[in-house]
Amino acid sequence: MSEAEIWTNQKKINGRLCQVDWRLIEALKEVVEALRASGSNAVDFHKLKGLIDEAEEISASVAIPDPPGCNPFERSAGPDTR
Repeated sequence: MSEAEIWTNQKKINGRLCQVDWRLIEALKEVVEALRASGSNAVDFHKLKGLIDEAEEISASVAIPDPPGCNPFERSAGPDTR
């Protein structure tokens, strides 16, 4: 495998990992809102939101738009097909 192929494959891997992060973060936000709407008082929403925000901040710092990586600001991006 050539160096160019390695970089291309690494970019795809990094991009897919970012996409998983984004979707999990959004799912957790939905869970928080559902718990809040249900009137649950057994959950520390402030702590939960802080952890989700921290995960989102870390996720945004993992990749860059140039290989190897993805654009952490283009969250609507689908799978990288390049």
